[in-house]
Amino acid sequence: MAAAALARDRLPGTLHPLLNALAALALDPGEGLINAELAVRFQQTCGPVMAKGVEDTAFYRWSRLTSLNEVGGEPGQAPVSPAGFHEFAAGWPATGRPP
Repeated sequence: MAAAALARDRLPGTLHPLLNALAALALDPGEGLINAELAVRFQQTCGPVMAKGVEDTAFYRWSRLTSLNEVGGEPGQAPVSPAGFHEFAAGWPATGRPP
């Protein structure tokens, strides 16, 4: 319910009925297999949808190094110089793992 309350503060009033309906279904699915399945699927989808939203907005606004926009990238992390990359990669084949 706390997440729904935070969302309500950020959403326009016209979307509050939809938020109320989704929160009711996700938090109290009621009886029946279909309702339970909906609740589980909704909860499983929330994390990936949130991650994708962050990737498609914040990450693509910082384009110092496009490869940092990939899943798991940290756009705030400074790119490595070519010399730094070669130093990092030098021990990799010999050890079978990154240094």
